[in-house]
Amino acid sequence: MPHATARVTAVAAALVAAAVVLSAPWALTDRDSYARLAIGRLIATTGQVPATDPFTFTRPQQPWSNPEWLGDLGWYAAERAGGERAVVALALGLAALGWALALLVTVRRGAHPLLAAALLLLALPAAATALTARNALHAHWLIPLVLLLLPGAGRSLGRLAGLAVIGVLWAQLHSSFVVGWLLLGTACVDQGWGDPRDRPAAWRLAGLLAACPLLALIGPQGARVYAQLLEHLTGAPIYRRVILEWRPPAEVDAGLRLLPLHLLGLLALLSFLPRANRRSVGALLRVGCGLALAHGSQRFVALLGVLVVPDLAGNLQRALTARWPAAAARAVRRAALALAALTAAVLVPTVWQNRRAPSPPVGERIDTPRAAAGFLAAHAPAGARLFNPYNAGAYLLWAVGPRVQLYLDPRNNLGAPLLAHYLDTLLPVPSAFDAEALRLSFDLALLELGDGRFDTLGAHLRRHRDWRPVFFDGRFALYARSTGRAAALARGEALRGVAAALDFDQLLHPGAALPDAGTRARLRREAPAFARALEGFLLLRDHGGPPPLLRGAPFDREATRHAQTLLASALPRLPASPALLSYLATAHARLGEEGAVRELLDVATTLFANDLHVLALRFELAHRAQRWVEARSLLARIAELGYQGHPLWGWLHGAPAAASPRAERE
Repeated sequence: MPHATARVTAVAAALVAAAVVLSAPWALTDRDSYARLAIGRLIATTGQVPATDPFTFTRPQQPWSNPEWLGDLGWYAAERAGGERAVVALALGLAALGWALALLVTVRRGAHPLLAAALLLLALPAAATALTARNALHAHWLIPLVLLLLPGAGRSLGRLAGLAVIGVLWAQLHSSFVVGWLLLGTACVDQGWGDPRDRPAAWRLAGLLAACPLLALIGPQGARVYAQLLEHLTGAPIYRRVILEWRPPAEVDAGLRLLPLHLLGLLALLSFLPRANRRSVGALLRVGCGLALAHGSQRFVALLGVLVVPDLAGNLQRALTARWPAAAARAVRRAALALAALTAAVLVPTVWQNRRAPSPPVGERIDTPRAAAGFLAAHAPAGARLFNPYNAGAYLLWAVGPRVQLYLDPRNNLGAPLLAHYLDTLLPVPSAFDAEALRLSFDLALLELGDGRFDTLGAHLRRHRDWRPVFFDGRFALYARSTGRAAALARGEALRGVAAALDFDQLLHPGAALPDAGTRARLRREAPAFARALEGFLLLRDHGGPPPLLRGAPFDREATRHAQTLLASALPRLPASPALLSYLATAHARLGEEGAVRELLDVATTLFANDLHVLALRFELAHRAQRWVEARSLLARIAELGYQGHPLWGWLHGAPAAASPRAERE
């Protein structure tokens, strides 16, 4: 086939770059972005890369490994120049550059630009969500840049020097610099055992490969550049258990997004069967490593395009040319068109969905402690020690660090064993938390109430005499210790009469105290969604009996309608809660909106099958519809779960028809 013109290659590269920009997130959707910005700000402010971690207090003297310091500075420079939009623009630019370079590499391997573009675009849906503002993105342009320089590097001192400079730079941008070693090693194999062979060039490349571990030491981190990489290798089993992006993609996603991963993997392996490709040992090693990484962890799927596609496209081109030498151009065009049709079927829905319903920015998600961070920034004493939600740690680094220090955060710089101890011991065992708080002098504890792992610790802190709730936004509850640095905060900002949990069950008890006027005013300011839900519950309780009961005093339709509006508006901004779902269902039921009741009850039953509120509402609906067998079964289930001591039990057990065999027969 004649060489493709530079114009066709440029058009194909522009098409791939545009598709990357359209597919990747247009906002900061990754929590890790805020950690990178926080570290970049610290380095820019202090003028040095810290030797120990200034953001956490758990192990203050432990050396800090940060092989991403230069990347952090780059993200922060973009933020200083144009805010978060500039950070997103930089991420989109790096991703588009990397995939355009990958197309150029693929064409240099002999593939037709249309074939190269079709294969790269086929890999894009699986990679798009990972093309965010984090330092792993640098691998997407460094890998193809290295692949562009490798051909002829064994005979060119200039190219060898360029590869050495990239090795030094890569080790300051991200710990994926070891992938560069893999590329050098496979190039050595190509030169030493491929066709044609060039043993002197192979030895020169091998010399550079031997020097790479030393080149990585050039920089402010020195030997510490390897610490994080080694810790991630040893802690991988814990991270795979705890962190979603560390798990194999097949365990997390079974949708259309995984189709390219499997299809490209199958094509890549089959492409080595034709005789023309059987001596491509280096390419086989690159493809094998790329597929192993992509299938082993979600965090590496994004490398599929830049690491696997160039060799795959080259193999397909050679195989088609060898099979149909007289009609090679036509065969390649047909293969490219077939792949383009498949790519469109996979990529177009992905782009449409991303643009129609984009992932919300981290700062706008309900599981981001934006309001709590604002409260900490305004009220927490300098140097305070915060026991924090692990997933919220990256955002807190940017919002309040290092003025407020954290117990741990998602950078995992303190090691996998501490993360396992946090999740397996401190959260579920209150006595272990108390001992750790005493040992490390916690001042503050921030709990994410939408995360069920905090339920036990939340109940413990609500009863503890030394901890006071000082902030609550409906999802995050902040407690201050009444002694030590936060004592003044605990005295002056305590929320009186509020148990920091979205559970109105306490209000059903006789004599339950409502929050005082000052606390309710604070809730309206700081937790408007929670305040609306509270007002809606009180309207239902005072105008028709305690939710989730449908019987009782005649209800006020106007008040019930207002309560429904309040609860429905609060629902999207609060954690999933059996109380909230059942109260809203109660309002719908009183207004005769049976469809909405069934929909909410299906959701509540799926999430909270054994919760008393949900079971009571199901009982009430069965009772009202005279489904006596179902009502009696639900009553027995409530008794089996040990709810006889609850105030609701008297109401439920008093339903006359539920236990009546005569009514059942009727």
